[in-house]
Amino acid sequence: MQSVPTCTRKVRDSQGDVMKFIEHPIGLYVHCVSTDSNRVNVNDILEPSYNYLFLNTQYDLEKQFTKRQVQEAKTARSLYVNLGRPSQKQFKRLITSNSIKNCPVTLQHIERSHYIYGDDVGTIKGKTTRTRPHHIASQEIVKVPDFVRAHHNNVTLCIDIFYVNSIMFLHTIARTLQFRTVHAISSLGYKTILSCFQDVANIYVSRDFVLEHVHADLEFECLRPSILPTQMHIVSQGEHVPEVERSIRTIKDRCRATIHGLPFQYYPKILLKGLVYFVCMSLNWIPALHGIRNRKQ
Repeated sequence: MQSVPTCTRKVRDSQGDVMKFIEHPIGLYVHCVSTDSNRVNVNDILEPSYNYLFLNTQYDLEKQFTKRQVQEAKTARSLYVNLGRPSQKQFKRLITSNSIKNCPVTLQHIERSHYIYGDDVGTIKGKTTRTRPHHIASQEIVKVPDFVRAHHNNVTLCIDIFYVNSIMFLHTIARTLQFRTVHAISSLGYKTILSCFQDVANIYVSRDFVLEHVHADLEFECLRPSILPTQMHIVSQGEHVPEVERSIRTIKDRCRATIHGLPFQYYPKILLKGLVYFVCMSLNWIPALHGIRNRKQ
């Protein structure tokens, strides 16, 4: 006796009703269509054998014709492929207009071939175009509040590097604005760190902020001459910048919380990078409790 399959898939039809399909031991997913109203959860119970099938195979369709008619249909399909897979309308016009000399294929052969074998797979894959994408409206950039321009236009940036499963990230946070950024980096080289820092600086400059001070560890000393007139402040050996250290701890806490809510057992590097980016972005969504914000919120 065959074992009862347990893997299920749910599909919602155009009316919004949910249809449950259960995997059969032969590998197909089946849907129980019993009309017995006294049965409850008919989709949860599958009989070991079935006497109906909502799928027509080529073998079943070929049995509706003689061997000669099936061979004629195969010849028509072979000619269609050899002609470079034209459109069905053009293919039929070539046959009806006798454009091919001594051609054994007739219009009936073409129609029979399409009935048995359907549309050519190569034609479907090669000629199907993507649907027209939805129009994406341009969103208006939110204006920086006047009190921020008046009192917090000069930005003090705190930066540091942290690791998630041996993946390096450069993290920055503005001291008063509490705006966070994160970049995955491949090395601690001067060019790599400088490139990431320039990307961060461009974010603030694009909104007319002035990047006035940078607080960092000793490993960022190499950036001092390259970021002028921004002033670099390096903490003593063995010390850390508290704002960015606390922000890193928050990001790691959010990452662990998200991972424990996911069903996966293994996480590739690209997924971990996306997770860190998402956590940093979500922290920027909500104004920080101790940062500057509209006190009416």
